[in-house]
Parts: sequence; structure tokens; C-alpha cells
Amino acid sequence: MLASTFLHRHSSSAYRWSDVTSEVQELFASRSYVEAREEFWDVIMTFQLWIASNFHVDFPMVLTMRHHWKFERRRARWQRIFDDAGLTFSPRYLSSGGNYRKAWKVQAALNAARLEQC
Repeated sequence: MLASTFLHRHSSSAYRWSDVTSEVQELFASRSYVEAREEFWDVIMTFQLWIASNFHVDFPMVLTMRHHWKFERRRARWQRIFDDAGLTFSPRYLSSGGNYRKAWKVQAALNAARLEQC
């Protein structure tokens, strides 16, 4: 997948360097091999998106299919959350982050959508 396609489909805005360093911190905080592997690919992916969004270059991203599907599943879950709330989903509402398992992120996304759509 091209970086521009991924950004358009899954991202709310340009990636910041702090997004990359946050992922690196999560990698070092990993407590198992499985968790470290997941965080490693988060670092690789976030770094690529930082380059693409800040230097306006487009390239085929290096990521595992497992990681790609993680984001596709996440997008589908967000779509259901927005559908249940009677709102139209867009990644731009995920400026607080895309982890739908954190209630405050869900609330922030829904509130942003309501402000724009209602």
C-alpha cells in the first residue's frame, strides 16, 4: 500500500515526531516477545508515515499483512461505532488517537463528529 493511501484511509492528520518517539517508548516498555514484535511494527509504520506526511513523499510502505489488517479491523470497528451513534465516520475525527478500546478516545471522536454533523 502506498503511504498516501494509508494516510488518507486511516489517519486524522500529519504525523508528528512525538508520535514516532511515543511508539519507541512503547516498544521499550514491551513485556513479551509478542508485544515487542507488535510495537516494533508500530514504530516502523509510524516512522514511514511521519516521513510521508512531513516531507510529502509517497512510497510503498513496508509493513506486514498482519499489521495492515490490524488497521483495517480498527477502521471497521470505528465505522460500527459511528454507525451506532448515527454519525458518518472519517479518520479526521480520530485526532485523539485510533484506539477504540479507550473510552475517552471514542468520546472525543464522537464529540468531534457531532460538532461538525449536528
